[in-house]
Amino acid sequence: MRRIFSVLSAICTLLGLSIIISISYMGNHNGSTLYETLTFGTKGTSFIVLFNLYNFLGFLFACLAERNKYRVLLFICSIALLVVSLILTFVGVYGFKEP
Repeated sequence: MRRIFSVLSAICTLLGLSIIISISYMGNHNGSTLYETLTFGTKGTSFIVLFNLYNFLGFLFACLAERNKYRVLLFICSIALLVVSLILTFVGVYGFKEP
């Protein structure tokens, strides 16, 4: 059962990473199909929830995963991506308010 949590953690962490990568490439390319697919075409508050949900689920499943050297790697990667997504969320919510 704990191996399933390891796989789920890796999948959620990769989904969170792919959202961050697709957001960074959105300005350079018109094709943002990966971004729209992973967020189900949502905008606003529901996008922020999905953006942080993938990384939080990766962190949660890494906590429950099998105890080995890969768990530590999943744990570190999911925490790093969660911190990055929370920083980007903070910038998006408070940094782009209209004066």
